Amino acid sequence: MNDTSRRAIFNYIFGENLGIGPPSQCTQNVATAWKLANHFFSPECTYKEISPNIKTAINILCHHGLKERLQENYEHAIRIHFTEKFLPILQTYNITHSNLTEFIEKLTEAYHIYEQPLILSHFNTSKSFRQTFHALVNNYISEDKVYPIFLGWLLENMAFWEENESSPQVTCFLSTCKNMELVGLQKHLERAFAESISQRLNKYIREKYSKKWDRSIQEEIVEWTINKLGKLISL
Repeated sequence: MNDTSRRAIFNYIFGENLGIGPPSQCTQNVATAWKLANHFFSPECTYKEISPNIKTAINILCHHGLKERLQENYEHAIRIHFTEKFLPILQTYNITHSNLTEFIEKLTEAYHIYEQPLILSHFNTSKSFRQTFHALVNNYISEDKVYPIFLGWLLENMAFWEENESSPQVTCFLSTCKNMELVGLQKHLERAFAESISQRLNKYIREKYSKKWDRSIQEEIVEWTINKLGKLISL
């Protein structure tokens, strides 16, 4: 937003109290559009569809070069809302691998709530929004804390997968993995996934081949699995 636009909107909103003269029709249209759009781009948006008035307001702001400012304003509102509304809920969780799915569902719920106005308005700022949300989540999540939890959860669910790939547990597991990526926890998941694969291959090699191969060969294969395959999976 340039200085002229900021001043115009400020004068329109506070002009009566400051004794500033009436705004031009153009200035009034921009300021009214700003109010309408700001009300729509709210973290507590309950709109099921976007009205023609909101579409017009957004078009006016974009025409006057205020799209980026509107986006920044909404992302700032998201930061405040997440900190005040969602963070206290998330902090009540003593995260374990048994309640991890429920915890991820809460984060996913927050993500979709914040994304709703962007979807309805076709506001092409998805990348910036994701970066903002992911930064909020990762600022709260400690990798040292969640890594062993993710690892235990993965090892447990991969055992279900080996038994029956189409079981309800596996379906839930795969859905939760996708949601982890959605809310910005992909790197944590990949690290734990690489380690879980390494551990399971380690176990498999020891069980199947320990009696057939010299120990030095076995250890070499295990080391290769961890260093090569683990890194490949995490890419």
